[in-house]
Amino acid sequence: MIEIQAPIERAILVGAPRKGSPDAQNVTEHLDELARLADTAGADVVGRLTQQVPSPHPATLIGEGKVEELRALVEERGATLVIFDEELSPVQGANLERELSRRVMDRAELILDIFSTRARSHEAKLQVELAQLEYLLPRLTRLLLSGETGLDRDLSHWVVDGAYHGSHIWGDVVLSTEWNGYHLVADVP
Repeated sequence: MIEIQAPIERAILVGAPRKGSPDAQNVTEHLDELARLADTAGADVVGRLTQQVPSPHPATLIGEGKVEELRALVEERGATLVIFDEELSPVQGANLERELSRRVMDRAELILDIFSTRARSHEAKLQVELAQLEYLLPRLTRLLLSGETGLDRDLSHWVVDGAYHGSHIWGDVVLSTEWNGYHLVADVP
């Protein structure tokens, strides 16, 4: 029998610490750790980009020029995924995905993805699913309240990428959220 494996994600890592912060001094170490996490999740790191920001850009975390540089790097390296070391707001994540036409995630989402693939017991799987729902809730709330007509496209993007990235729970979560009402699903104790 022929065994079919999912293609390996090709990831660009992005570090954008605030200027003068302790993280700005250790950006290389942070990205090295992020690279190890990406490797654990099954991604192949094909590039890195850094920018020390005076303050996070509300729309994209990094500045417009750096977004353009990131877009060029993504195209040049054939990246399928961009991972930010800093936490992205729901708006920043959505804007970056729109600008880059690639899946964008932050460190927290990457770690949740790793946990979802490692959970074995029923309790562990439920705990990871709850954590994923709590992480996903503000992102879906913003998406649902935005009034965008491409809602079905955006939700199917999560399902396809979630299953593709190795986390079967993500796909299940989004489908449950879409059909059962995200507040009810996320409020399960």
